[in-house]
Amino acid sequence: MINAWTAGLAAVAVAWCAATAPGQSFVNWESAHVHPLDVTPGGERLLAVNTADNRLEMFVITASGDLLHRRSIPVGLDPISVRARTNGEAWVVNKISDSISVVDLAAGNVVGTIPTGDEPGDVVFAAGRAFVSVGTADEVWVYDVPYDPGAPPTVVSIEGEDPRALATDGTTVYAAVFNAGNRTTSLNPALVNDPASNPYAGTPNPPPNDGAGFDPPLNPNLPTPPLGAMILQEDAAGTWRDDQGTVWGGPFPFWTIHGHALAHIDAGTLAVSYTNDLMALNMAIDVSPVNGHVAVVGTTASNVTRFEPNLRGTFAAVNEAIVDPDGGPTVIFRDLNPQVAEFIEQAAGFVPHQGIPHDVLVPPDVVALGIGDPRGVAWSPNGAFRLITGRGSNNLVRVGPNGARQGLIAVGQGPTGVVFATNGLERAYVLNQHGASISTIDTGAFEAIGSISFFDPTPETIRTGRPHLYNTTKSSAFGNVSCATCHVDGANDLLAWDLGDPSAEMKEFNQTCIGGGTICDDTDWHPMKGPMTTQTFFGIIGTEPFHWRGDREDLAAFNPAFDSLLGGPLLSDDEMAQFEAMVASLTFPPNPNRLITNELAPSLPNGGNPANGKFLFDTPPPPPPPNGFAPPEIMGHFTLFGRPPGGGDGDGGPVGGLGCAGCHAGTTGTSTEILRPFFGPGAITQINHLTKVAQLRDLYRKDGFDVTVTEPLSRGTGFLHNGSFDTLLTFLSAFFGGATTEQERLDVQAYLQSFAVDTHAGVGTQATIGGAGSQFALRDQLIAIADAGETGLVAKGLFGGERRGFFYFAANTFASDRAGELLTVAQLDAGTTAESAITYTLVALGTEQRIGVDRDEDGFFDRDELDICSDPADPTSTPQTATCCGDLNGSGGVGFDDILVIIGHWGPCGMCAEDLNDNGTVGFDDILVVIGLWGACGE
Repeated sequence: MINAWTAGLAAVAVAWCAATAPGQSFVNWESAHVHPLDVTPGGERLLAVNTADNRLEMFVITASGDLLHRRSIPVGLDPISVRARTNGEAWVVNKISDSISVVDLAAGNVVGTIPTGDEPGDVVFAAGRAFVSVGTADEVWVYDVPYDPGAPPTVVSIEGEDPRALATDGTTVYAAVFNAGNRTTSLNPALVNDPASNPYAGTPNPPPNDGAGFDPPLNPNLPTPPLGAMILQEDAAGTWRDDQGTVWGGPFPFWTIHGHALAHIDAGTLAVSYTNDLMALNMAIDVSPVNGHVAVVGTTASNVTRFEPNLRGTFAAVNEAIVDPDGGPTVIFRDLNPQVAEFIEQAAGFVPHQGIPHDVLVPPDVVALGIGDPRGVAWSPNGAFRLITGRGSNNLVRVGPNGARQGLIAVGQGPTGVVFATNGLERAYVLNQHGASISTIDTGAFEAIGSISFFDPTPETIRTGRPHLYNTTKSSAFGNVSCATCHVDGANDLLAWDLGDPSAEMKEFNQTCIGGGTICDDTDWHPMKGPMTTQTFFGIIGTEPFHWRGDREDLAAFNPAFDSLLGGPLLSDDEMAQFEAMVASLTFPPNPNRLITNELAPSLPNGGNPANGKFLFDTPPPPPPPNGFAPPEIMGHFTLFGRPPGGGDGDGGPVGGLGCAGCHAGTTGTSTEILRPFFGPGAITQINHLTKVAQLRDLYRKDGFDVTVTEPLSRGTGFLHNGSFDTLLTFLSAFFGGATTEQERLDVQAYLQSFAVDTHAGVGTQATIGGAGSQFALRDQLIAIADAGETGLVAKGLFGGERRGFFYFAANTFASDRAGELLTVAQLDAGTTAESAITYTLVALGTEQRIGVDRDEDGFFDRDELDICSDPADPTSTPQTATCCGDLNGSGGVGFDDILVIIGHWGPCGMCAEDLNDNGTVGFDDILVVIGLWGACGE
C-alpha cells in the first residue's frame, strides 16, 4: 500500500513541478562567510550557517563533544554570520536579504526579521545593544535589544572601506575594515610626466625600478613602452615612495591615506577610534577572553613592487596582528607563513622581496605548510593560543601567544569559521564552507577527530571549479596564494598592480577596434602595461576578450599566470574548463541603488537623477559635419552632446552617433571591441595604448578617493584602467565636460551607480508575519512584485503546528510543500501567531520551488517526504525508498510498543525520530501519527 501511495504522490509532484516557472534553480552570489559558527552561552548547541541552502543548522553538543544534527531552520538568502544572543535565541546575518533573522531555537523558527543596510556582514551584542556591520555603506548599525520594530537603528559611520567582521569584550566593539588597503595610490600619468613630481632625471615614464634601469632587464627588441601611471606607497611619516624607496615630491601628492584597519567603538557612547596599518584585507577578528587583546588575520599585498617576475609566488603575505587596546606595544605583527622566509634565506640566488625564479623548486613539504586566505580566528578559552583557518589551504593552524606556530592540521574544503566548546571540553569546531561539513578538533592533541556533513544544493560544476579559484596549496609556489588572493571572493581587491614584464616580447594585436580603424591594426600589445586595477570575475564570461587592454582572448589565456604569477602548475584543459564553468556561475548581487521593484530610484544621495542619467547615457551625439576629421590628440574633448572639432574618430572615419552606450553597450555595459589610444595634450585620459571597454555592473561597489577634501582618505585607488581618477564624477567632468552641466554629470553618475545587474534588485527582501511586528505592507508589496513575473516568492515557517514551506503560484495563492495543496494569503495569515510566524522572501525567478517546497529537487515535496519518513535533504531518499514511518523500535510494524517509545521521549525535542510531525515536541500529535500508520510495514 505504501509503495502504491508513494507512486501516486510522485506523479502528482511531477505534474505540479511541470506547472511551475522554469529557470535556474541555484544562483551563485559566492557570498563569503564572516562568523559562520557560534556556540550558545550554555554550551549545549552549535549553530552553523548553511549559506547555499539559506538555513541555520543546529547541532547538539554531547557530553563527549560530539555533534548531533538537530534541525535546519530556514532564514534569509545567503546567511554568512550567526551569533547566539541567549540559549534560546540567535541572530543570523543574511547578506543577500539585507536582513537579520531572529531565530527562536526551541521552536526552530524565525520569529522576526530586522532590515539592515546593503550586504550586512556580522553582528555582536554589547551594553544591551546589537551592533551590525553594513559593509557597502561603511557603517555599523546599532539596535536596542530586545529589538523594537518601530525604532530605527543608530548609525555609526566608519572611516574605512567595508567594515565587516566584528568582535567585542562587552564594553568595546571592534570592527575589522575588510578593504583597508595599504596606503598605495596610482599616480596619474600627467603627474608621472611632471618633472616637479618625478624624481628621476629626464622624467622617464615608466620610471626605473633598479637604479636607473629595469629589473628584469629591458628587452632591447621592444619599442618604447607606453606611458602609464605609477604606484606609490605612503609611509608612516606621510612620505610617498616608489618600489625603490625613492621619494616623490613637488606638487604631488596633496592627499594622505589614514590606513584605518580596526575600528574601536565604545559600546556606551558609540565614540570611534582606530588602529591603523594592519593588513590590506582584514578578514577575521577575535578578542582574548583573558587580557582583551584583539587578534586580526588577513592578507597584505605587495602591489608597490612592479613587474610580474618580481612578484612570482610572493605577491602577498598572510599575516596576523595582535592589538593591545590598553597600551603596551601597539601592534604585534606576524607572518603566518614563516617557512617562506626560511626557504628564501636558504635558496641560492633568491633574495627577499623578489619573485621566486623558475629554476628554484619549492619542496612539497614546504608547500604543505602554507596557509592561505585566512577567514577565521579564535582565542582559546584560557587565552593560551589561537586557531586560524585557511580557506584556501584547507587547514587549521595553531599559534601561541607570541604568534609562533604550534601545529597545522588538514580539515575540510574551504574552512572559514572556528569556535571553541564552552563546556570545559578540549574541543573546537571548524565550518568547511566549500565542503558543507563541520570538523571536530581535539584541541589538546590538536587533531581532527571527526566530521559531520550537512545538505548543500550547490551544483557540482561550482564545487568542482572552486578549487581553481581558491586553492593555494595546489596553485602557488609556497601554498599561500591563489587567484582569489587578488580576485577576492571572485571579485577584486580594489588595488592597482603593475604586472608587466620588461624582458618579455610584444603580443600581436588580434582583436577588433571600435570603428574598424587602422590604428589598432598597427598597434600590438607591449609587455610593459603600467598599473592596472584588479577586475572582477563576476559576469565576465561572454564578454571576451578580457583584461583592461583586451589582450586575453578568453579565460584560458590567463592560464600562464598560474606559473608566471602564482608560481604553480598550469591548469590542464579539463581543469580550465572546470574553472570557466565556475566563473560563469558568478552572479552580481542586487544593486542597492535601485528600488526593490528593480526600477531606478528618483534620486541618489549624490543629488543625481538616474533616469535622466540613463537618457543622457543612451542618447547618441549629433552626427559629425560632412567629411570631418579629428586628430587623436584632441579626442579627449569628446562630450556627451557634441564632437571634437571635425567630428571624426582620428582614423579618417566618423564616430557616427556612438554616445556612451555606443561603447558601453547592452546589459553588461561593455563590448567585444577595443578602443584605440587616447593620448595627447588635450586627452585627459592619457591612454596611449589599446583599451578594452570595461563593464559597468560593478561600478556601484567602487568608491574611489576624493582629492578635493583635506581630510585623510580611506584609499588611493579610483577609476579608469589604472585607478588614477579619484572619483567617477571627476572622470565624467573631464571626459564629458565640454557641453554638459554639473547636474547632468551627477545624473549620469547616478545612473552608472544604478546600472542593472543580473539579479533583480528586490531579490532577498523579507517580511515576517506573526505577532506585533508583522510586516503586512511589505509582504503585500513582495506579492505585487512577484505578480510582475520577474521574481519568485517563497514563505517558510510554522503553520498548523508543522514546519512548512510555500511558493507563490498566482492570484494571492501559494502552493505548499504538500503536492497539490493551494492556500490563499488570507488562509496563511489566519494560521500565523507570534509563536508560529511565517517569513516571506523574494527570490530569483526559477529558485522558488527549490527554496520553497523541494529542498533536494528530487521531485517529491518536502512535507510529503516528512509525512512518509523520507529525507527532504537527500535526493536519494524518497517516499519510495523510505523506512517504515512510525516503526520507532525497529520491529517491522507500527503498534503499541511504538507509542511507549513516544511516551518515553515526551517533551521538547529537536530533530529526534520520535517527533513524527516535526513540530519540535514529542507529544499526543505523534501518538496520532502512530495510530494512523498502525500495522505491519509495507502493507
